[in-house]
Amino acid sequence: MISMIPRFSIACIPLAVWLFSGAKLLVKSLYLALHYQFSLVLSAELFAIAWILASIKHRFILRKSMLKQHELDAQLLIKEISPWTFIKRSFLSKRMFVIISMSVISSLLHRSTTIPLLSFLMCSSVSYALFKTSLAHWKSLKELKSKYSVYYY
Repeated sequence: MISMIPRFSIACIPLAVWLFSGAKLLVKSLYLALHYQFSLVLSAELFAIAWILASIKHRFILRKSMLKQHELDAQLLIKEISPWTFIKRSFLSKRMFVIISMSVISSLLHRSTTIPLLSFLMCSSVSYALFKTSLAHWKSLKELKSKYSVYYY
């Protein structure tokens, strides 16, 4: 079990990147909500719209990335690939490019738009989508860890 811990930690690196990006965008969206003092009803409506948009983004864009990352996690945990190969395949891929692009584009549009409601929707929907992807990835990682822990005894 001792040698599984470093591999499991390495498998959590993409998860940390997704969480960090999501948290950064969530802070921006919360700042907008507080700075422009959105009413409670408007805030609730915006959060609901952002959650729906996030579900769509997660389902059609980020889910494929998470499933491919799941395959890489399995290969890492059963020692088919080395940790270095895992990192290269995780971060030098179209999947990570899509995730980073979503975050960067959302941040750039947040700065360039003068409509706070639109900016809030962009930041919060990407943030929620990244959080949903992170949560799904964490659940799959825990399942993989319990499934492949037999390789480490």
